[in-house]
Amino acid sequence: MEWKSLFRSRILERGYDYYLDGKVDIKSVGREEIKADVFGTDAYNVVIDIDNDRIFDMKCNCPYALDGKYCKHMAAVLYERFGDDIDKTGGAFDNVDHLDKLMRDKELRYEETERLLQKIPNSERHKILVDYIANNSELRNTLKMQYDFVMDARQLLQLRQEIDRIVDEHYYDGFIDYSHAWDFCCALDRFLDTRMKLLIEKGALLSAFELTNSVFKIIATIDIDDYDGGTAMVAGKCYSIWKEIYRNAKEDEKETIKEWFHSYKEGYYIDWYEEYLYEFRNIELASQEDIKELMMELDKKIDSRGNSNDCGEIFTISEGRVSLIDRRIEFMHKLGMSQQDIDEYCDNHMQFCAVRVKKIESAIQDKDYDKAIELLVKSKKLDVEEESLISYYSESLIELYRITGRKDEYIAELRFNLLNCHQSDERLFVELKKYLGQEEEWEGIVDRIINNNKYGYAVYDIFVEEERYEQMMDMIERSDNVYALDERKRIMSKEVPERVINFYADYAKKSMCQASYRKAYRNAIRCLENMSFSPTGKARAQEIADGWKVEYRRRRALLDELKKAGF
Repeated sequence: MEWKSLFRSRILERGYDYYLDGKVDIKSVGREEIKADVFGTDAYNVVIDIDNDRIFDMKCNCPYALDGKYCKHMAAVLYERFGDDIDKTGGAFDNVDHLDKLMRDKELRYEETERLLQKIPNSERHKILVDYIANNSELRNTLKMQYDFVMDARQLLQLRQEIDRIVDEHYYDGFIDYSHAWDFCCALDRFLDTRMKLLIEKGALLSAFELTNSVFKIIATIDIDDYDGGTAMVAGKCYSIWKEIYRNAKEDEKETIKEWFHSYKEGYYIDWYEEYLYEFRNIELASQEDIKELMMELDKKIDSRGNSNDCGEIFTISEGRVSLIDRRIEFMHKLGMSQQDIDEYCDNHMQFCAVRVKKIESAIQDKDYDKAIELLVKSKKLDVEEESLISYYSESLIELYRITGRKDEYIAELRFNLLNCHQSDERLFVELKKYLGQEEEWEGIVDRIINNNKYGYAVYDIFVEEERYEQMMDMIERSDNVYALDERKRIMSKEVPERVINFYADYAKKSMCQASYRKAYRNAIRCLENMSFSPTGKARAQEIADGWKVEYRRRRALLDELKKAGF
């Protein structure tokens, strides 16, 4: 069934994300109708009507779809229903094959379209192209900017209208809610990425500046539930574009830019957005004399650190935490100092880890691997108390030993890393196992690695790799970690089925004791569904559900959710 063309590409992408995240719960599938719930910040009900194997109508109770638009929740349901043989394993999606399939489908569509275009007469093909571009304002504006660029009042108006459309698509009743906030910020971010890049390339710097300011004004004044921090992403992009515009501007254009920043009156924007303006004004627009004074203040702070390996940090609104050394080097660049001056400064401050990290990165970039290895080994000793740095040094050494073919050092560093650094996945463990897996000491090494990573998620993958299923269930039960079990449900239900059933049963009962609203009921019921992988588990789940129906008979939402789940 062809349905993807019903959605805008951005909506389709967000629906696919929801689908991959497992947020779709299909309730019923019939010949003429699909019903499903999609979970985001709230649960939205989706109904899709089908007629003769075609989408006839779609409904969703989310704000975006209330005026008849096709939303990401509908797309997510269609991906779930017609997603081309997605294999659900252990509660998670193994989507690599599906992504490959999507890419192949895309290539086939392009090939099919190319063949079709070759069969259409030139005059007809031209008419189709004209009609399509004429009715797609965003594409028309992109092509005009790329191939027929004239920065006039009309072009500026069209770009402003693009910004207005982005706002209109996400703005409801004077507010952008959480479910639309991230899409809104991403749309503004894409606008800045594509449109401002073209304007800067074309030399229309003041127009780019004006439009960037318009976007900044929107995110700094609009009422939005921005829990995910999308507005900070857009504000940061505005700051980067301001820097690029100012760097490429002529002197008269720089004066116009300075005037705008210096004319800002405090209190117009939300306070933390003002920090972007103040920082740009005080740092990016600073005079040579101002920079020298700022650098002297930095030097006092750096010198006060003595023999410490930490040079200290400052917080910047545009970049977050920045080391004092990095900011000092930035000022040296602004003053036009030579690379030799900067290298000499760094050489005189090698006690600071920030300097050594810069030297290491520079050596690796220059493929001077011996120098990088020397600095990394030295830094491991100097910064032994800094856990995150030790992990960075060790992983860098592992990669460099691999590249340079130093097998013994490579194995030793793998072992060091696994026994001393927390793991984000089982990748290094699997690599070390290739070399030491058959050694007598291997089991003891594994015990120490597990103990070193007992509070991280990688330990569960190590358990699976070593087939230590009973030990993994011990840890899951001690930590009450239902999510770890959900991700590995498929293999665990085969290896330790009784313990899996018992765990889900206990977790479901505990969850229900604290549940008081529909989403919490669904979470408890999901445990019953997860334990129903065998006749024994199914019977146990039904027994628990029957008990809830009696004990909580007045909770209509719970009874409704149990019925939807088939209990």
